[in-house]
Amino acid sequence: MTAKLTIVLFFVFSFLYLPATNIVPFWQEDFSNGQIPIGWTSVDDSPFPVLWEYSNGYNDGPLVFFHSLGLFPDERLHSRTVANGYIYIQPHGVGGETHLHRSLLTTQAIDCSNKEEVFISFHTFIMARNSDPETAAILEVRNGGTDDWTSFTIFPFLTQSGVEPNPYFPGNKRRIQSYNGQWVCIDISEVAAGQSEVYIRWRWEWTGAQEYCWLLDDVELLDANPLNEKVVWGDLPGEGSFEGGLNGWTVPAVNGCNWEWSAEGIVDYEFQDSNDKADGLGCSCTLTDGAAIMNGLCGPSENTHFTRLISPVIDLSGVVPGRRLGVRFNQSGAVGNNAGNGLPVMSVMVSVDGGQSFFDTLFLNLVEPFNKPFCKNTLLALPVEVAGEEAVVLKFVFSGSSFFWIIDDVRVVEMYDNDLKISEDYFAVAPAYALPAGVVRPIPFLAEVHNAGNLPQENTRLMVEVVDDETVEPVFRDTIFLGTIVPGGYSADTLFPTTFTPEPDRAYTVYYTTQGNGTDENPADNVASFRFHTQGDVFSKNKNQYSINSGFAPVTTDVRYEIGNCFYIPEGSNISAVGMQFAFVDAFDFAGLNVFLGIRLYRWSKGNNHGDANGDMVANADEFEKVAEALYQVESGLFPWDVIEVPFEEPVILNEDTYYFTTVEYSSPGVIAGQQLPFFISASEEINYTGTFDAAEKTGHSVYGSMLRLWGETGFEVNAWGPLRIPFIRLITSPATPVRETRPKELQVKVYPNPASGKMLATLQNSRPGSRIAFGIYDICGRLVLPRQYCDGGVSHFTIDVSGLRNGIYLLQVIAENHASTREFVVANR
Repeated sequence: MTAKLTIVLFFVFSFLYLPATNIVPFWQEDFSNGQIPIGWTSVDDSPFPVLWEYSNGYNDGPLVFFHSLGLFPDERLHSRTVANGYIYIQPHGVGGETHLHRSLLTTQAIDCSNKEEVFISFHTFIMARNSDPETAAILEVRNGGTDDWTSFTIFPFLTQSGVEPNPYFPGNKRRIQSYNGQWVCIDISEVAAGQSEVYIRWRWEWTGAQEYCWLLDDVELLDANPLNEKVVWGDLPGEGSFEGGLNGWTVPAVNGCNWEWSAEGIVDYEFQDSNDKADGLGCSCTLTDGAAIMNGLCGPSENTHFTRLISPVIDLSGVVPGRRLGVRFNQSGAVGNNAGNGLPVMSVMVSVDGGQSFFDTLFLNLVEPFNKPFCKNTLLALPVEVAGEEAVVLKFVFSGSSFFWIIDDVRVVEMYDNDLKISEDYFAVAPAYALPAGVVRPIPFLAEVHNAGNLPQENTRLMVEVVDDETVEPVFRDTIFLGTIVPGGYSADTLFPTTFTPEPDRAYTVYYTTQGNGTDENPADNVASFRFHTQGDVFSKNKNQYSINSGFAPVTTDVRYEIGNCFYIPEGSNISAVGMQFAFVDAFDFAGLNVFLGIRLYRWSKGNNHGDANGDMVANADEFEKVAEALYQVESGLFPWDVIEVPFEEPVILNEDTYYFTTVEYSSPGVIAGQQLPFFISASEEINYTGTFDAAEKTGHSVYGSMLRLWGETGFEVNAWGPLRIPFIRLITSPATPVRETRPKELQVKVYPNPASGKMLATLQNSRPGSRIAFGIYDICGRLVLPRQYCDGGVSHFTIDVSGLRNGIYLLQVIAENHASTREFVVANR
């Protein structure tokens, strides 16, 4: 009878919906006090001790240092509160090669006496050269009743022998690293629960002076498992965990690579290399129990895969219809090429009929850079229709040829009551990451705010703040009041009414934040940020060469093409173009094949055409003209991040209020065994310009990105590779006397004859009586070839001697009382 009663009780409780609860830290440290916290200790018993230090998160710390050496692409820790500081240890270069270091960072005593469970969570990053973080960089906990420390693993499977070293930076092959800002959560209840005096310490042991760094931020203690916050489904055995296997999850059989269970949560590109080291590593809190993995390179890289990881049937009938739910999970991966079937590489499909049909598809990781491993704890809003349904099924779909995806700790949860968020894939950034010191322009701001919560958000505000990176002080602020945003609603294309004009020779970080009347329960997604600077002499839409993700080429039958980037020269600029920089992936070793690349600079202004005047998103042949060119012969031994700099033969004065684009042309392909070789230009997907393009259009001054001309075409397709994939092609400038090419308004000039031989008549229209007139002639490269001359005001025509000019195309510029007009003409002297 007792056994039967137990079964009945389980049946009842399995369908009883209990309100999901928030899990709030009972102790936390975000290092906002400007120092190592009082009561914490840092020791190292080596003769050359290496101690933990404080960083303000902006201008110092190990990542700034290693980034400057080209050892790491990021300059900042990716933690939630990095802006107010973090702590780190940086052993690099300290002590001798034989010294043993044992660095210990220990908290003060923490009272956990009234807690039945204790979990610790924090954001961290480690980069190691010789040590194995799995065993050498660990967490230790003890209570006041004992001197014994209990060890916990922070970085499972992260070892020198088990993980592929970072492939992008030669000379540092021994370096392995965790994910930047990786979120760690560990159950320390066995030592801390019910104890009034708990000590926590981070321990790192290494030998020598060649270790790199370990960073720490956002430490929290919680009295429940944070994975199960507001959980509705997934916390019971056989639901959202992959402990010991896929459990109730299924994977339909397909040819090629497929989802599978991994005991270690690692991915090895076995088809790409000869070793068995991990090329992709999971980052979930329960990774040691196993995870679901999809290895997109289990076979030839050109193969595409469509594989599905399908959940068990999820009963949500106890949830009140209309209640907003989400699926939260830990994921790591790297996005590659999709399968071309209309789906991104990674998505989640949703069914309410047990998997017979799927009525919605939720796209994932759309702005993750190509081939850059990522790690994150994702909360994805589900369609409101799932609440109250008893046969919900989720399907994790990988649709592409590369690279990998690892899923773990899947939970269906209630969305928070109060949860505003900035869209991670739609906010405006600066029109270029790097602007030369002499080039400043007003920057518009735009962002999209979503209400991801279950309650309406009244008095919603969207704020923008610009911080000077050197002084760490705000230099600009603005706020927009958005009113009430309903659950699931959003404010689209929210453009700020004011713009910010940066100062020359400065670096800035811009923060978008949002806030409503309610206390936000998920503040991590309330902020979006970007950086830019007005320093140096380089125009660049990419961060730097270390932000290069891969090499790309158009998918066409003819391998020849021309690719570049477009830059705008605002009014008041005073620069010349002196050369350009680019990088490419030499996949076939072009050395010895006598391959030349054409280097070009075009002015997207010709006659009365200025930029994309007809709005067709094509730089048509009659809209632009070439103003500089050079040749580059491909050398050997180049890496994708090696920057090639090619000077122009002479500086080209850049006209104000004018678009230019600089390009690399691949017109004489290398040939091996009768096959023309494709050319892969290096590119970066680190900055998303979608919001920037839209903000510029709304303010009446367009911003453009990549420019592509396929072989045989006369015009360039504008933004051909979209707002995310930006070729690594940069323009080098220097100070110059500007040519002011004011678009014809009042003053107009005509020339006759055209072509001209010997002498040419210039006729003016709308020149004001008494205004002094100046005119000069420039060649097609913007060089002054006929010194500026003057004539009395009020004249309507004058004669110009062009007999001393070589045959070719020239520009006549006439200036009268601050109004200018430019006319193109041809010299054809006999």
